Amino acid sequence: MTEKKVLGILAIVFGGVGLLFSWVPFINNLAFVIGLIGLILGVIALVLNRKNKKLLAIIGTVVSLLSLVLVLVTQNSYSKAFDNATKSVSNSADSSSKKEKSSASSSSEKKSIPKIINTPISVDNGKFEITVTSYKIIPAGQAGNEYGDKTLIAFWYNVKNIKDDKLDPMSAWIVSGDVKAVQDNNSSQVNTLNIGSLPDEKFLDTQTQDIKIGATAENAVSYELSDDTTPVTLSFSKSVVNDDVIAKETFNVK
Repeated sequence: MTEKKVLGILAIVFGGVGLLFSWVPFINNLAFVIGLIGLILGVIALVLNRKNKKLLAIIGTVVSLLSLVLVLVTQNSYSKAFDNATKSVSNSADSSSKKEKSSASSSSEKKSIPKIINTPISVDNGKFEITVTSYKIIPAGQAGNEYGDKTLIAFWYNVKNIKDDKLDPMSAWIVSGDVKAVQDNNSSQVNTLNIGSLPDEKFLDTQTQDIKIGATAENAVSYELSDDTTPVTLSFSKSVVNDDVIAKETFNVK
């Protein structure tokens, strides 16, 4: 008997459209629906033509089924490709983050502030260098602190005049060097220590004498402690107008 062709032709059309767009991302979701409709129509055509010829119904069913299979295969392939791309981006971001952290750590290490003892410190834009050679705690009444009533922390240092037209050992430390001595024993304020008496009498006459350019002179300076237990932090800044710390060290006073 003659085949009822309408449903078979529709199945072929729907299956063909589904097959055509089965490989296109996102659109293949719609292609799956179209192919499914074609498959349903093909199966109905097979049922209606069970005693007739079934050529168009078979072709429509096969094409529709093939479109569904291709949609599933391509979606699985695209899903794997997307996962791989996501992992690649994630790995790249992690790698970049690690490099940034490593760079930041390296930069932090490069910017670490040097200590003070026996370190030549370039001061006032390179006009002179100060090198602290030693320090000493001097209780009241002892040599170097005969007339004071507070314990002193004293520092001995060298000043090398590189290119300053008028520089003496005392002003190099007190004025030009912008040196600060701090005892951190105040919870609300910075406890900057006051300058004490000259701790070494051999510099009594030379501490205010000008240093020749290229020459080096010795001197000593002291600070009055506000207590005899809290460590003292000594720091140097680039200049009086630049507070960037270029050297820093903490000294025990016990």
